[in-house]
Amino acid sequence: MLKGALAFAVAMVAAAIPSFAQDSDFGVAMPVTISGGVLRSGRLQFEDPANSPFAAGFRAMLYPTLKLGPHWFAYSAVQVRMAPYFYYDAYEPDRELHTNTIQAYLGYTSVVFSVRVV
Repeated sequence: MLKGALAFAVAMVAAAIPSFAQDSDFGVAMPVTISGGVLRSGRLQFEDPANSPFAAGFRAMLYPTLKLGPHWFAYSAVQVRMAPYFYYDAYEPDRELHTNTIQAYLGYTSVVFSVRVV
């Protein structure tokens, strides 16, 4: 028990020691958000009353980022969803996979001035 507590205390002290971040000139990042749900609506039965009023769907938002050097970067937001995920999709009883690019751009960044606090 004492060994485990000592290891935990050492780990907490090591985590509290400030470290300096390293910023690379090139890199790739891909944050992802995934959600899902079940929809119940009579809209799904408009074409065929025998259809179920329940439908499951999901949505994944992908945010790929590419760092192309010390100044240039590319970013996009891509949506992948299984319809009907949104309520307005419920008029169609078909289950379809949709992919949309919501946003994409290429950017340039530079430091105009910097302040050093000692």
